Amino acid sequence: MLLGRAFDERLGAKALIELITLRAMNLNAYFNTLTLLIEAEEQLNLVDLTESDRRILLALWVMSNGGSDEVRVNYKKCASLIKGRDVSKAQFYQTIRKAIEMKLINRVGSSRAGRYKFVSDFIV
Repeated sequence: MLLGRAFDERLGAKALIELITLRAMNLNAYFNTLTLLIEAEEQLNLVDLTESDRRILLALWVMSNGGSDEVRVNYKKCASLIKGRDVSKAQFYQTIRKAIEMKLINRVGSSRAGRYKFVSDFIV
């Protein structure tokens, strides 16, 4: 679709080449970033995280000011940050449980309080 529009007589071959180059640069940046992410996951032993786990943990990370603050969180608060991504309540609590087992976060206070803090060993 994009290539078809670019090849329109009004845009010409030069525009087509520019669009293809821009797309290739975007794909290059994407795959370079993906490679870095995979390497970091392996080094931190986070390869078992699902896409939902990543999104939920990212939301916790943002709410905790980059892991430096204790965060009080529940499903509703987390889901509002994830926006439009289908993450169930069960998945949210499963991710919390998994992160505690992986020693990424610690529960602060009682289990009903919903307060967590990232383990400082993982924060640089």
